[in-house]
Amino acid sequence: MSSTSRIKSLLTGCECQVPSHTLSGMCKWQTYLSKMSSTFRLAVRKFSTSQAVKSAGGEVPAGFAALKQKQKMFNIDNGLRIHERGGVMDMVLYNTTLGFIIVGGILWVKTVYGMAYPKKG
Repeated sequence: MSSTSRIKSLLTGCECQVPSHTLSGMCKWQTYLSKMSSTFRLAVRKFSTSQAVKSAGGEVPAGFAALKQKQKMFNIDNGLRIHERGGVMDMVLYNTTLGFIIVGGILWVKTVYGMAYPKKG
């Protein structure tokens, strides 16, 4: 490494072991990566921390407690499949979807039959 590139690396804080004509580009790239890395670490830290902090009395927010209760209901082994454990509303949504699938299948068969055997006339 020449003395010029050694001085540049000392001034910029870059430890690049490349020829001096590419030194400035590499140092900029390393600086960009280090800034991106620190920004990424900061974002992960910010979004991964929990906002549901227990108060001094051991209380949890009502919404969090309701969510935990619903999770407990889904974890119980009561012989029901997962889409049947949500109660009446889930049963209505499931049966409505099933009805749409059956009606759509019948209409598809009717369309295919009509295209395969068109009416003469």
